[in-house]
Amino acid sequence: MVLFGAKYFLNYLRSEFIINVQKVNFKFNALILDISNTFLYL
Repeated sequence: MVLFGAKYFLNYLRSEFIINVQKVNFKFNALILDISNTFLYL
C-alpha cells in the first residue's frame, strides 16, 4: 500500500512538472514571438 502511494505520488509530481514545463515553454515561445514581431515593425 505504501509502495502504491509512493508510485502514485511520483506520477503526480512528474505530471505536475511536465505541466509546468509546458507552461514555461508556452510563455517563452510567446515572448519570442512578441520580440520577433516587434523587430518586424521597427
